[in-house]
Amino acid sequence: MQYLPAKLKLTSMDLLTPLPHGDKDLATSELSLDGLYRTALCLEAFCLIYVAILFRALLARFRGDDQLKLLTVNDHQAAAIDLCAYLFAIVFTLLDSFKIEGESLLRQSSEMAYSGLTALLCFGIGQLLIDIVFFWGLNPVKEINQNNNIAVATARGAALIAVSLMVRSLIAHPQPWEELMIWGTVGLSAVLILGFIFQLVTPYDDLEEIRQGNLAAAFPLGGAWLAAGFTVETALFGESVNLVDDLIAVGLYLLFASLALILIRLICQKIILRGVDLNHEITQDRNYGVGLFEATLYISLAEITSYFLS
Repeated sequence: MQYLPAKLKLTSMDLLTPLPHGDKDLATSELSLDGLYRTALCLEAFCLIYVAILFRALLARFRGDDQLKLLTVNDHQAAAIDLCAYLFAIVFTLLDSFKIEGESLLRQSSEMAYSGLTALLCFGIGQLLIDIVFFWGLNPVKEINQNNNIAVATARGAALIAVSLMVRSLIAHPQPWEELMIWGTVGLSAVLILGFIFQLVTPYDDLEEIRQGNLAAAFPLGGAWLAAGFTVETALFGESVNLVDDLIAVGLYLLFASLALILIRLICQKIILRGVDLNHEITQDRNYGVGLFEATLYISLAEITSYFLS
């Protein structure tokens, strides 16, 4: 990422050495211009976020839902959680996706807008696929906006953030649209597969539990999706050199992550919680404290795995 004019690299000795009057003026003007450029680009980033939120509100209005009314008049906690998670996901999507090139502010702004809108488009497609594939047989929008289902909002929010992490890893490096679509399909499938593996590990029906409003079941499922997002982000980050070799490397990486996900649940139940029936705590007692702890373990595991295997 390049910013023009270039940043001044001042050392401590430079600060102690008096500058000629002309050099001082030049340094001050360059610093002021650089600060102006950064401020303008930062404002543009906020405008992109606002556009994304406005577009989401228009989609909600098209479905017959008033986003502002849900938050204020109806006091919908589920809608609030869903909106906040969407905002986090948008920010994560835009981070590392901006490309700022060119010598003029206009050129830099246009490049930033193009890369930002591309990232938001990819995230929008990912969000659509989440509702169709991740929540098969369940209408998450209806559960959130009409039934005020906090469990569904929590799980969906985690899935949105997971996909946003995957998207930003793809957009971070320039690549042809064909490769972008291939790796986007691989990334989304990987997040879905890791989440599916978690659902196979749990003896209860995760989606049915969250449909019934079981927040204790939503936390582990959302944590597994978030862990998958962090894992896939690390696996896909970087430029593709050889497609076949890269696919094999990503597959091995995800295989290790899957085995670790299964292992950590056994460790949680047998060692950390000392034989406590984790499934009973989640489905019968609806102990969302235990569910939150389980989710935190998955995310922590993903971060550790990503750190040492990246």
